[in-house]
Amino acid sequence: DKAKFYRSVKVEGNTIAYVFERPDGPFLVYWNEIMNTEGSIKLDKGTSKVLDALGGNIDVKSENNTIVLPVNKNTYYLMCSGISAEELVNAASKIQIKGLNPIKVIRTQLSIVNDKPAIIAEISNQSSREQDVTISTMQKPVWMANFIKEKWTIAPMSNKEFKWNIFVNDDVDNNNTVKLAIETLKDTTIVEIPLKIMKCKYLKVSPVIDGVGNDEMWKAVKPYVLDKWVNISTSYNEKGIYFLFDVQDNEVANYKDFTDIAVPVWKTDGIEFFFDWDRETDINNPVFNEDDTQLMFAVKGNSALSKDEINKGSDISLGNKNFSIDKANMKSKKTEAGYSAEIEILWSCLDALKLTKKSILGFSISVRDIDKTSDERKRVIWSGTNDNYKDTSGFGLLILER
Repeated sequence: DKAKFYRSVKVEGNTIAYVFERPDGPFLVYWNEIMNTEGSIKLDKGTSKVLDALGGNIDVKSENNTIVLPVNKNTYYLMCSGISAEELVNAASKIQIKGLNPIKVIRTQLSIVNDKPAIIAEISNQSSREQDVTISTMQKPVWMANFIKEKWTIAPMSNKEFKWNIFVNDDVDNNNTVKLAIETLKDTTIVEIPLKIMKCKYLKVSPVIDGVGNDEMWKAVKPYVLDKWVNISTSYNEKGIYFLFDVQDNEVANYKDFTDIAVPVWKTDGIEFFFDWDRETDINNPVFNEDDTQLMFAVKGNSALSKDEINKGSDISLGNKNFSIDKANMKSKKTEAGYSAEIEILWSCLDALKLTKKSILGFSISVRDIDKTSDERKRVIWSGTNDNYKDTSGFGLLILER
């Protein structure tokens, strides 16, 4: 009844711990939702005992001022006397958890650093001691001039972010991955980062947006192939950015073709774009926000009601709400194999977003194939996941070449 909260304690292995004060000495309350193991705490003075949640005594090993504590999902109380609350905090922060692999890779990501493509690895030291790590590539990749082999020390109970710039040449395609080895004295972790990079070719001329795609300029652009049924060509100039799609689809269907059922606007044969217009600034913020835009291009189907149509994502995101839809244009044409589509997005769209054009954009594309019952037959997502509309962490990069 007379216990008073003193402070929380960072303990390795995601152990939750708090120190309280009472008249006859401080005590530590702790538990761990993940592990079922033991932890060692060193108390250089005073006396102590361990209680369970019901107040029953727990038998523990003790030798040379070191107590071996049970660590699991149950709540335990380490009752102390003869030491101060702050001394107990210091001792608890150095508890060593048995069987803990202290180094965890918590994030890997394709990124932008100093206006150049880069990779990021964020590594967490979950122990109460410094940890030495070596980060290396197992072979010299085409996307870097030299091997990576760097040794670092990560402070106790902290995260460290590692960044390396990469270069993109014609040997890099959408099937490349960055493979890193993170080595400690105990273990080696291999992580792979997909190299989702698309290069956008600079061409002075703009295509005629008619869906045909027979402009002479497109012959200078090498298309990207997604999942063997979608070809994408892309270019840009001072006016805007342009895309040409050639999609294999044995029956082109628009959501307005289904007059007997209510079909949402996104459930259509068509193309979905995701832009992070200022990727480098908010690379650590995965939330879809004011510099992110989702655009949905529905291609014309078979009914008289359907047409080429452009829609934005939810207005919850200011990047969608503030985007002027008249800054985008799209036309599609049916082909023997499916359809082709040309898309234009004017750089002036950035004015309403209060942004300036960057040389590298966060980017992804999704292409849907809907059958005649409005069910999704197949879908290809170039980079990221089905949550791209709200989570930008999986976006690739669109590089504006000069």
